[in-house]
Formats: sequence, C-alpha cells, structure tokens
Amino acid sequence: MGWRISEEERVIDLSGTTSPANFPSNKLNNTKYNLLTFLPVVLWNQFKYFFNMFFLALALSQFVPVLKVGKFPFAYSF
Repeated sequence: MGWRISEEERVIDLSGTTSPANFPSNKLNNTKYNLLTFLPVVLWNQFKYFFNMFFLALALSQFVPVLKVGKFPFAYSF
C-alpha cells in the first residue's frame, strides 16, 4: 500500500489566455425559447392538456350570442 506523491511541479497560467484545446468550454446553452418559437411553444405547452382546451372553448363560446349563458356579464358573479 505504498501511495506515491508525484514530485512534479504544477504550473497554473493566470494570464487570462484561453484554455488548452484538450479542455471543453464551460459555455451552457439552456434556452428554451427564442424570438420565433416563444408563442408556439407556450401555446403547445398550455393546450396539450384536454381541460385547458375545453375551458378555452367554453370561454370563447360566450362570445356567440346563441351559446351565451347569461344576458349580462355581471350575471355570472351571483
């Protein structure tokens, strides 16, 4: 069980130059949206569930006079 410690000198460059080619960069790419995909991705994530689509259809049906539940909008609150 002989643990050997290497006696080699370690040199750390603090000059701010780029790292050697054998090290990967630390850049992260964790963006979910960009300018073009924001609206489609948000809408897909909301309306992929049945009940979210159901309540949207129910709310939009209130703009059709034949399907309207009450005569006045304040009638819903009582």
